[in-house]
Amino acid sequence: MDTASLPAYLRALKDAAAGGAAPAANAMAGAFQDRVVSVTLRQTVHPPGLFWKAMAGRPPAYASGELARSVRMTPAKGSVLATAYVGAYARYAAMQEFGGFARARTSAYMHWVNSRGSWWMKQVYVPAHPYFEPTVVQMIQDGSLSRAAADAFYREIRGFFTA
Repeated sequence: MDTASLPAYLRALKDAAAGGAAPAANAMAGAFQDRVVSVTLRQTVHPPGLFWKAMAGRPPAYASGELARSVRMTPAKGSVLATAYVGAYARYAAMQEFGGFARARTSAYMHWVNSRGSWWMKQVYVPAHPYFEPTVVQMIQDGSLSRAAADAFYREIRGFFTA
Protein backbone atom coordinates (compact mmCIF):
# COMPACT_ATOMS: atom_id res chain seq x y z
CA MET A 1 0.00 0.00 0.00
CA ASP A 2 1.36 3.43 -0.83
CA THR A 3 1.16 6.47 1.44
CA ALA A 4 -1.46 8.14 -0.78
CA SER A 5 -3.99 5.36 -0.19
CA LEU A 6 -3.33 5.11 3.57
CA PRO A 7 -5.89 7.79 4.66
CA ALA A 8 -8.71 6.09 2.73
CA TYR A 9 -7.70 2.69 4.14
CA LEU A 10 -7.69 4.05 7.71
CA ARG A 11 -11.11 5.72 7.23
CA ALA A 12 -12.54 2.44 5.94
CA LEU A 13 -11.02 0.56 8.90
CA LYS A 14 -12.46 3.13 11.33
CA ASP A 15 -15.92 2.79 9.73
CA ALA A 16 -15.74 -1.01 9.82
CA ALA A 17 -14.68 -0.96 13.48
CA ALA A 18 -17.48 1.47 14.36
CA GLY A 19 -19.97 -0.76 12.58
CA GLY A 20 -18.81 -3.74 14.62
CA ALA A 21 -20.51 -2.62 17.83
CA ALA A 22 -24.01 -3.85 16.94
CA PRO A 23 -22.85 -7.27 15.67
CA ALA A 24 -20.75 -7.70 18.84
CA ALA A 25 -23.67 -6.73 21.11
CA ASN A 26 -26.02 -9.02 19.18
CA ALA A 27 -23.56 -11.91 19.39
CA MET A 28 -23.27 -11.50 23.16
CA ALA A 29 -27.05 -11.28 23.60
CA GLY A 30 -27.61 -14.29 21.34
CA ALA A 31 -25.04 -16.38 23.22
CA PHE A 32 -26.64 -15.37 26.53
CA GLN A 33 -30.16 -16.17 25.31
CA ASP A 34 -29.02 -19.56 24.05
CA ARG A 35 -27.27 -20.43 27.34
CA VAL A 36 -30.27 -19.40 29.47
CA VAL A 37 -32.74 -21.36 27.34
CA SER A 38 -30.73 -24.48 26.56
CA VAL A 39 -28.59 -24.86 29.71
CA THR A 40 -29.68 -22.86 32.77
CA LEU A 41 -33.43 -23.44 32.45
CA ARG A 42 -32.91 -27.14 31.76
CA GLN A 43 -30.78 -28.03 34.77
CA THR A 44 -33.83 -29.62 36.41
CA VAL A 45 -36.67 -31.03 34.30
CA HIS A 46 -39.97 -32.53 35.40
CA PRO A 47 -43.32 -33.17 33.72
CA PRO A 48 -46.02 -30.47 33.90
CA GLY A 49 -48.44 -30.92 36.78
CA LEU A 50 -45.94 -32.68 39.06
CA PHE A 51 -45.57 -31.13 42.52
CA TRP A 52 -42.00 -29.86 42.71
CA LYS A 53 -40.40 -27.90 45.53
CA ALA A 54 -37.36 -26.32 43.95
CA MET A 55 -34.45 -25.30 46.15
CA ALA A 56 -34.31 -21.56 46.80
CA GLY A 57 -31.43 -19.94 44.94
CA ARG A 58 -31.40 -22.55 42.17
CA PRO A 59 -32.83 -21.90 38.69
CA PRO A 60 -36.48 -22.87 38.24
CA ALA A 61 -37.24 -26.34 36.97
CA TYR A 62 -38.26 -26.83 33.33
CA ALA A 63 -41.81 -28.19 33.19
CA SER A 64 -44.04 -26.70 30.48
CA GLY A 65 -41.27 -24.74 28.74
CA GLU A 66 -43.26 -21.48 28.89
CA LEU A 67 -40.51 -19.55 30.70
CA ALA A 68 -37.81 -20.75 28.30
CA ARG A 69 -39.96 -19.92 25.26
CA SER A 70 -40.55 -16.42 26.63
CA VAL A 71 -36.82 -15.52 26.63
CA ARG A 72 -36.38 -13.11 23.72
CA MET A 73 -33.64 -10.90 22.36
CA THR A 74 -34.06 -7.35 21.07
CA PRO A 75 -31.17 -6.76 18.65
CA ALA A 76 -28.91 -3.73 18.75
CA LYS A 77 -29.07 -1.10 16.05
CA GLY A 78 -26.71 1.68 15.10
CA SER A 79 -22.97 1.87 15.34
CA VAL A 80 -20.18 2.76 17.76
CA LEU A 81 -22.41 2.33 20.84
CA ALA A 82 -24.82 -0.58 20.72
CA THR A 83 -27.00 -2.33 23.26
CA ALA A 84 -28.90 -5.55 22.68
CA TYR A 85 -31.44 -6.73 25.25
CA VAL A 86 -32.53 -10.15 26.47
CA GLY A 87 -35.65 -10.50 28.58
CA ALA A 88 -38.10 -13.14 29.74
CA TYR A 89 -41.72 -12.24 29.09
CA ALA A 90 -43.66 -14.97 30.87
CA ARG A 91 -46.00 -13.42 33.48
CA TYR A 92 -44.06 -15.08 36.30
CA ALA A 93 -40.52 -14.47 34.93
CA ALA A 94 -39.56 -11.72 37.40
CA MET A 95 -41.10 -13.63 40.31
CA GLN A 96 -38.86 -16.59 39.52
CA GLU A 97 -35.71 -14.46 39.14
CA PHE A 98 -36.18 -12.24 42.21
CA GLY A 99 -38.77 -13.99 44.40
CA GLY A 100 -41.74 -12.37 46.13
CA PHE A 101 -45.36 -12.80 47.08
CA ALA A 102 -48.04 -13.89 44.62
CA ARG A 103 -51.53 -12.84 45.70
CA ALA A 104 -54.99 -13.66 44.44
CA ARG A 105 -56.18 -10.86 42.16
CA THR A 106 -59.55 -11.65 40.63
CA SER A 107 -61.02 -13.70 43.47
CA ALA A 108 -60.40 -14.39 47.15
CA TYR A 109 -58.14 -17.37 46.41
CA MET A 110 -55.67 -18.56 43.81
CA HIS A 111 -56.36 -22.10 42.66
CA TRP A 112 -54.20 -24.70 40.95
CA VAL A 113 -53.98 -28.46 40.72
CA ASN A 114 -50.86 -30.62 40.65
CA SER A 115 -49.87 -34.17 41.59
CA ARG A 116 -50.44 -33.41 45.27
CA GLY A 117 -54.03 -32.31 44.73
CA SER A 118 -56.01 -29.11 44.56
CA TRP A 119 -54.56 -25.96 46.16
CA TRP A 120 -56.44 -22.85 47.32
CA MET A 121 -54.28 -20.01 48.68
CA LYS A 122 -54.75 -16.27 49.30
CA GLN A 123 -51.04 -15.69 48.77
CA VAL A 124 -47.86 -17.67 48.22
CA TYR A 125 -44.26 -16.70 48.86
CA VAL A 126 -42.00 -17.72 45.99
CA PRO A 127 -38.29 -17.72 46.90
CA ALA A 128 -35.87 -16.39 44.28
CA HIS A 129 -34.91 -18.91 41.61
CA PRO A 130 -32.44 -16.79 39.62
CA TYR A 131 -31.65 -17.87 36.09
CA PHE A 132 -30.42 -14.66 34.37
CA GLU A 133 -27.90 -13.50 36.97
CA PRO A 134 -26.04 -16.80 37.44
CA THR A 135 -25.90 -17.29 33.68
CA VAL A 136 -24.30 -13.91 33.01
CA VAL A 137 -21.84 -14.39 35.89
CA GLN A 138 -20.85 -17.82 34.56
CA MET A 139 -20.47 -16.51 30.99
CA ILE A 140 -18.25 -13.65 32.17
CA GLN A 141 -16.14 -16.06 34.21
CA ASP A 142 -15.72 -18.63 31.45
CA GLY A 143 -15.03 -15.93 28.84
CA SER A 144 -17.84 -16.93 26.50
CA LEU A 145 -19.45 -13.45 26.44
CA SER A 146 -16.13 -11.81 25.54
CA ARG A 147 -15.42 -14.52 22.97
CA ALA A 148 -18.81 -14.03 21.30
CA ALA A 149 -18.23 -10.27 21.04
CA ALA A 150 -14.64 -10.60 19.83
CA ASP A 151 -15.55 -13.18 17.18
CA ALA A 152 -18.38 -11.02 15.84
CA PHE A 153 -16.19 -7.91 15.83
CA TYR A 154 -13.40 -9.72 14.02
CA ARG A 155 -15.85 -10.89 11.33
CA GLU A 156 -16.64 -7.20 10.69
CA ILE A 157 -13.00 -6.14 10.24
CA ARG A 158 -11.25 -9.30 9.01
CA GLY A 159 -11.03 -7.97 5.45
CA PHE A 160 -8.43 -5.49 6.68
CA PHE A 161 -6.16 -8.26 7.95
CA THR A 162 -5.55 -10.41 4.88
CA ALA A 163 -2.12 -11.85 4.36
